[in-house]
Amino acid sequence: VHVGTAEAAELLAAGGASAETCPHYLAFSVDDFADKGSSLKTAPPVKARGQAARLWKLLADGVIAFVTSDHAPCTLAEKNTGSVWNDYGGIPGTGTLFPYLYSEGYKAGRLSLPAFLRATGAGAAQRYGLSGRKGSLEVGKDADFVLVDPAGGYVISGAALLSKGTVTPFEGMSL
Repeated sequence: VHVGTAEAAELLAAGGASAETCPHYLAFSVDDFADKGSSLKTAPPVKARGQAARLWKLLADGVIAFVTSDHAPCTLAEKNTGSVWNDYGGIPGTGTLFPYLYSEGYKAGRLSLPAFLRATGAGAAQRYGLSGRKGSLEVGKDADFVLVDPAGGYVISGAALLSKGTVTPFEGMSL
C-alpha cells in the first residue's frame, strides 16, 4: 500500500503482488517540503524528484493497479503543533484524489481513459474481489459514478473539503 517509489512498485510486480499509490506521490517530491511544510507530512514520506514521473508511467501501464486517497485527516492544531516531529502525519485525501487524477492524469495525457478508470475504480474493485458489483458501469452493478464537466475548473481549498482535515498540500492547486 501507498507505494512512493518506482523501484518498490517494480519489485512488487516482479513478485506477483499488486500495488497502489496515492496522489501526493504523483504530485510532490521531498523538495516540496520547503514550501508545503507539515501539510505534506505523510507516511511513508514523499521521495526524491523524478519518482512522480516514473510512478505516473507505472500507473499508466497497469503495473500500479490503482490510486487510493490515504485519507488521514486531523485538526489544524494537530497538523501545526510548532514542531514537524510532533505534527500529525497524514492528509485529507478523499476530496482531492478524483479531481487531481482527472486533471493531472487523464486531461494532461498521462493516463488513457481506460487507465484513468482503472486507477479510480476498476483496479481497487478487482483487487478486493468486488468487480462483480463495482468498478464499471454495467447492468446489475452498483451505480457508483461521478459526473464531470470536462470544460470546468476546480481550485482546491482545504476549508471546502468535507473532512475534519482542512490542511492539504494541494491547497490552491487549479485543476
